Amino acid sequence: MDNLSQYLVDIDNEVKLPKKSEVFRIQHAVEQVVKTIFDTVQRDDPRLMGTILPVGSYYSDLKINTPDEFDFLYELQTLEENVNFVVRQSGFRGSRNLWRTPKGDAGKRKIHVTNPPASLFRENDPHNEIWLHRVGTDTEGHGEYILHPVHVKNSLFSRITDAVSEMDKSAYP
Repeated sequence: MDNLSQYLVDIDNEVKLPKKSEVFRIQHAVEQVVKTIFDTVQRDDPRLMGTILPVGSYYSDLKINTPDEFDFLYELQTLEENVNFVVRQSGFRGSRNLWRTPKGDAGKRKIHVTNPPASLFRENDPHNEIWLHRVGTDTEGHGEYILHPVHVKNSLFSRITDAVSEMDKSAYP
């Protein structure tokens, strides 16, 4: 290893934060709050069952400076690709032309729900967002639907807002 490489390795080792640092304590507190929020979301709306995925430069050990945020993705597990839905190009023609978009833009996609679980059809729920739009009937008499991603996002946002407002904030740092 040349002198420059050794110097860079030495500097990198000097600036690594110990596990019991303030950053580690903050990370743990943030993760606990996020977990509590999503436990409440899942309890209140089974359509929103999912997994919290830590992502971003901090979790990938690519953060150069002290972290100022922690990033998460939320992977919904309500629908399973090729079991409940198929992603189609927007030009796909279903039983009606509601699938069709001008020029059938191949860069745009629609989520064709082929086997929707009963849990997606919620009635008498004040937070109910209709996630599915019926576009016709297939050859076997089953409904054809497209998923409204905005309605899914709105449902999740609404449930997160409710969960945060219900939290006992005195239990967190």
